[in-house]
Amino acid sequence: MDREAFSITRYDLNAEIEPEQQRLGVRGKITLRNDSSSAQKNAVLQISSSLSWHSIKAQDKQLQFVA
Repeated sequence: MDREAFSITRYDLNAEIEPEQQRLGVRGKITLRNDSSSAQKNAVLQISSSLSWHSIKAQDKQLQFVA
């Protein structure tokens, strides 16, 4: 697994702040570019472990993720 294979080329985020519940909800899309010379089967994204993840999709299909 090549952790350096991808570059993020675009973020498209929609954030909703709920101060009363001390909650921040974000939905969005990221676009990745494969900078490796070989095809990649996995994208490794290191995002805060203190967040609660509900789902990850690619082209409207649920993806497996490890939290």
